[in-house]
Amino acid sequence: MEIRQFQVIYSPEKDAKNWFEATRSTAFYGKSWSDGLFGYYLKLFNQISKLSDEKALKEAKDIVVSLYDDRARAKKQQIEKKLKSNFQDACAWIEKTTGKHFSEEKTTIFLTTFPRAPYSPEENLFYFCVHWDDIIGVFLHEAIHMQIYRYWRTNSKSRVSELSEDNFIILSESMTFLVNEAPKNLVIKKDSGYPEHSELRKELSRVRKEKKLNFGELLEFGAKKLLLLQN
Repeated sequence: MEIRQFQVIYSPEKDAKNWFEATRSTAFYGKSWSDGLFGYYLKLFNQISKLSDEKALKEAKDIVVSLYDDRARAKKQQIEKKLKSNFQDACAWIEKTTGKHFSEEKTTIFLTTFPRAPYSPEENLFYFCVHWDDIIGVFLHEAIHMQIYRYWRTNSKSRVSELSEDNFIILSESMTFLVNEAPKNLVIKKDSGYPEHSELRKELSRVRKEKKLNFGELLEFGAKKLLLLQN
C-alpha cells in the first residue's frame, strides 16, 4: 500500500488572508460569509469589511494572533493525531470511491480561525477551521472536489468540462453526499451539504443506487442534467 504524506500548518499570513478574502467575496448564491457568524467573530468580520484592502489585511493579521490561542494549538495536535491514525484509510476510500488515483504529493492542511475552507487541486491543499471537529470528513469532502477537478473538469471529453463555473460548483458540492457512505470510524458528522443543493444530492443518490452507476458515470449524469438547464 502506497504511504501518503500530510502536513498540518498554521500560518498567520494564510489565516489572515482567509479572513480578508471572506470579507471581499461571497459564498453561494450571493450570501455573505458572515452568515452563521455571531458575537465577537461577527464583530471582527464587520470591522475588517469596512476597511480599505491594505488596512483590512493588516487588521486581519493583528486579529488572528489573538484568535490562534492555546486551545487552537491543542486542536492542531488532535488533528495530527487523528490524521496519523486514519489518513491512509481515507486516501484509500477516496481512490476506491472515485476510481481514480489520489495525488502522490504531500497533502497540506492549513489551519484557519475563520469557518471557510478554500482548496487547491493544483497544490493538493485545503483549509480546516480550528473550531470544526471532523477533520477526516472535511478531508474526504475536499478530496472529492479535487478529484472531480483533476480528472473531469479539466478533461475536454467530459461533460463536466462544459459546465459554467456556477454549475460546476453545484455538481461538485452535490457529489459530496458520498462522504456519508464512508466507514463510520472515519467520519463522525453527516455531510449535509448546502440546502440549495439538497434536491440534486437526493437525485444523485437515488440514481446511483437504481442504475448502479460508478463515480464517473454519476458525474456525467449530473453534468448532463445541469447542461440542459444551462443551455
